[in-house]
Amino acid sequence: MEKAIILGLIAVGLVGCATVEQSKQVSSTEHAIQQETQVIYFTGPYDLTIELKSNDGFKTATMMDNSGKNHLLKIAVSGSGMRMVGNDGVSIHFKNFNGLNEGVVELVKDKPIPIKEFKAK
Repeated sequence: MEKAIILGLIAVGLVGCATVEQSKQVSSTEHAIQQETQVIYFTGPYDLTIELKSNDGFKTATMMDNSGKNHLLKIAVSGSGMRMVGNDGVSIHFKNFNGLNEGVVELVKDKPIPIKEFKAK
Protein backbone atom coordinates (compact mmCIF):
# COMPACT_ATOMS: atom_id res chain seq x y z
CA MET A 1 0.00 0.00 0.00
CA GLU A 2 2.78 2.41 0.92
CA LYS A 3 4.59 1.50 -2.31
CA ALA A 4 1.46 2.40 -4.31
CA ILE A 5 1.25 5.81 -2.62
CA ILE A 6 4.95 6.49 -3.19
CA LEU A 7 4.71 5.42 -6.84
CA GLY A 8 1.65 7.64 -7.25
CA LEU A 9 3.51 10.64 -5.84
CA ILE A 10 6.48 9.98 -8.12
CA ALA A 11 4.16 9.76 -11.14
CA VAL A 12 2.48 13.06 -10.21
CA GLY A 13 5.92 14.66 -9.81
CA LEU A 14 7.06 13.44 -13.22
CA VAL A 15 3.90 14.67 -14.92
CA GLY A 16 4.29 18.03 -13.18
CA CYS A 17 7.89 18.35 -14.40
CA ALA A 18 6.86 17.51 -17.96
CA THR A 19 4.13 20.18 -17.83
CA VAL A 20 6.63 22.80 -16.62
CA GLU A 21 9.04 21.85 -19.42
CA GLN A 22 6.28 22.18 -22.04
CA SER A 23 5.28 25.61 -20.72
CA LYS A 24 8.93 26.73 -20.91
CA GLN A 25 9.02 25.67 -24.56
CA VAL A 26 5.80 27.54 -25.34
CA SER A 27 6.97 30.71 -23.62
CA SER A 28 10.33 30.65 -25.44
CA THR A 29 8.47 30.24 -28.75
CA GLU A 30 6.18 33.16 -27.88
CA HIS A 31 9.26 35.19 -26.96
CA ALA A 32 10.87 34.42 -30.33
CA ILE A 33 7.70 35.54 -32.13
CA GLN A 34 7.65 38.79 -30.13
CA GLN A 35 11.28 39.41 -31.12
CA GLU A 36 10.47 39.34 -34.84
CA THR A 37 12.19 42.13 -36.75
CA GLN A 38 9.90 44.98 -37.76
CA VAL A 39 10.90 47.43 -40.51
CA ILE A 40 9.31 50.73 -41.58
CA TYR A 41 10.51 52.54 -44.70
CA PHE A 42 10.23 56.31 -45.18
CA THR A 43 10.90 58.64 -48.09
CA GLY A 44 11.59 62.34 -48.11
CA PRO A 45 12.68 65.14 -50.42
CA TYR A 46 15.76 64.84 -52.65
CA ASP A 47 15.45 61.03 -52.86
CA LEU A 48 15.93 60.61 -49.10
CA THR A 49 15.18 57.06 -47.93
CA ILE A 50 15.09 55.93 -44.32
CA GLU A 51 14.87 52.37 -42.97
CA LEU A 52 13.82 52.03 -39.34
CA LYS A 53 14.38 48.50 -37.99
CA SER A 54 13.57 47.09 -34.54
CA ASN A 55 13.62 43.72 -32.79
CA ASP A 56 11.90 44.87 -29.58
CA GLY A 57 8.69 46.59 -30.65
CA PHE A 58 10.46 49.92 -31.28
CA LYS A 59 11.78 50.44 -27.76
CA THR A 60 15.09 50.68 -29.60
CA ALA A 61 15.80 50.76 -33.32
CA THR A 62 18.47 51.13 -35.95
CA MET A 63 17.84 53.85 -38.50
CA MET A 64 19.73 53.69 -41.78
CA ASP A 65 19.67 56.52 -44.30
CA ASN A 66 20.39 56.15 -48.01
CA SER A 67 24.03 57.09 -47.49
CA GLY A 68 24.37 53.80 -45.56
CA LYS A 69 24.88 55.48 -42.20
CA ASN A 70 23.38 53.64 -39.21
CA HIS A 71 22.04 55.45 -36.14
CA LEU A 72 21.09 53.69 -32.92
CA LEU A 73 17.87 55.16 -31.50
CA LYS A 74 15.75 54.67 -28.41
CA ILE A 75 12.17 55.63 -27.66
CA ALA A 76 11.63 59.11 -26.21
CA VAL A 77 8.75 61.07 -24.74
CA SER A 78 6.33 62.39 -27.34
CA GLY A 79 3.09 64.33 -27.17
CA SER A 80 1.70 62.20 -29.99
CA GLY A 81 2.98 59.47 -32.24
CA MET A 82 6.38 57.86 -31.78
CA ARG A 83 9.63 59.73 -31.22
CA MET A 84 13.03 58.07 -31.20
CA VAL A 85 16.35 59.78 -30.50
CA GLY A 86 20.03 58.94 -30.77
CA ASN A 87 23.03 60.19 -28.84
CA ASP A 88 24.36 62.14 -31.83
CA GLY A 89 21.36 64.50 -32.25
CA VAL A 90 19.65 62.30 -34.82
CA SER A 91 15.93 61.75 -34.27
CA ILE A 92 12.74 60.61 -35.96
CA HIS A 93 9.20 61.53 -34.97
CA PHE A 94 6.18 60.13 -36.77
CA LYS A 95 2.53 59.34 -36.28
CA ASN A 96 -0.15 57.51 -38.19
CA PHE A 97 -2.21 59.88 -40.34
CA ASN A 98 -4.81 58.48 -42.76
CA GLY A 99 -3.28 55.00 -42.62
CA LEU A 100 0.31 56.11 -43.30
CA ASN A 101 3.07 57.20 -40.98
CA GLU A 102 4.13 60.80 -41.57
CA GLY A 103 6.59 62.90 -39.64
CA VAL A 104 10.04 64.41 -39.54
CA VAL A 105 13.57 63.11 -39.32
CA GLU A 106 16.55 65.11 -38.08
CA LEU A 107 19.84 63.79 -39.43
CA VAL A 108 21.36 67.03 -38.14
CA LYS A 109 20.03 68.44 -34.87
CA ASP A 110 17.36 71.15 -35.36
CA LYS A 111 17.19 70.56 -39.15
CA PRO A 112 13.87 68.69 -39.61
CA ILE A 113 13.11 66.97 -42.90
CA PRO A 114 9.51 65.90 -43.67
CA ILE A 115 9.07 62.17 -44.34
CA LYS A 116 6.26 59.77 -45.30
CA GLU A 117 6.07 56.02 -44.91
CA PHE A 118 6.69 54.09 -48.10
CA LYS A 119 4.67 50.91 -48.57
CA ALA A 120 5.42 48.66 -51.52
CA LYS A 121 2.28 47.77 -53.48
